[in-house]
Amino acid sequence: MARPHGARRSVAIWLLACAALVYGILVVGGALIARRNLRLGRSDRRGAMRLAVFVFACSMISWAFGASHVASDSEFALLLVGASLALFFAGVCWLLYVALEPLIRRRWPDSLIAWTRLLSGRLSETDPQQLGVPPLPVCALAPEAEKTAALVNAFVEAARPLLRDAAPANMLLLRGFDQRPHLPLFPETFRLRAAAIAAYPMYRGLSRLVGMDVLKTGGTFAEEIDTLEEQWEHYDFFFLHYKDTDKAGEDGDFAAKVAALERFDALLPRVLALRPDVLAISGDHATPSILKGHGWQGVPALVASAYCGDDLVSRFTERDCASGSLGVMPAQDLMPLLMANALRFTKYGA
Repeated sequence: MARPHGARRSVAIWLLACAALVYGILVVGGALIARRNLRLGRSDRRGAMRLAVFVFACSMISWAFGASHVASDSEFALLLVGASLALFFAGVCWLLYVALEPLIRRRWPDSLIAWTRLLSGRLSETDPQQLGVPPLPVCALAPEAEKTAALVNAFVEAARPLLRDAAPANMLLLRGFDQRPHLPLFPETFRLRAAAIAAYPMYRGLSRLVGMDVLKTGGTFAEEIDTLEEQWEHYDFFFLHYKDTDKAGEDGDFAAKVAALERFDALLPRVLALRPDVLAISGDHATPSILKGHGWQGVPALVASAYCGDDLVSRFTERDCASGSLGVMPAQDLMPLLMANALRFTKYGA
């Protein structure tokens, strides 16, 4: 027996309402998760944009070949409707990609085909590490990197004639090739609202990889402190980077390195005036002027808080700090000490 028309219509309306509800939950939930991923720096924005552009293009092609087109005044209105729907579907796909991709990549990495699967970071560098020596060709360090090496070499060769007569730089030096690693996120690990203030691009990128908010700042350390003062009330943790000592060390200029340390000392009172609960000063590696490069030597570390106590060390040098109350310790042990001094632990130790 056929179902009455009114009953079929009620079922259709009910199904449509359920679909709209589920769709709304997906969009709203996806928006909240995507916002969190964007804030923590976990999202693959380029991949999401590629997917959105692909969906938009497919939708417009489908509209172009699927609709009936006539030369009339209404054709432009139909184009606007088709483009609007294509933008809507592309936006939803972008949103869901940003929301779900980090979760899928973390839980089931083998099931996700990345946009960069055909690329590899196993490449040699073009920097010869010597003055007056031309850039080196990029070589694949693994079979899967051969296509990437060819692409990079083609890029370098295309840049050569464009930069030949430029000043002060007339060629590219490329190093540090890699794909995006999946690192533990600093805000999730330590439960801190963390921000990075750095003028040097590499440290800004590294901070973003571990989920810190990277704050816009100027090119000098004084401008970095300006940013610190402006944002002081908005975060629990600040990574403030100072580059000048490292640059002077790599240049082998001992006097310039001393001058860089003196400039840092002159600006430090502005940081102290903010009255941080815990202050740590250290480096990520040694850069002895005599080596003109990164060294294997230990770096000094200073911790100041209301609970850290004091010791007999009065100079911030490698030798003096090695005899201080912190002693010699692995770098990864420093952050728990800072958390303890900030009273962020219920209990320290067993």
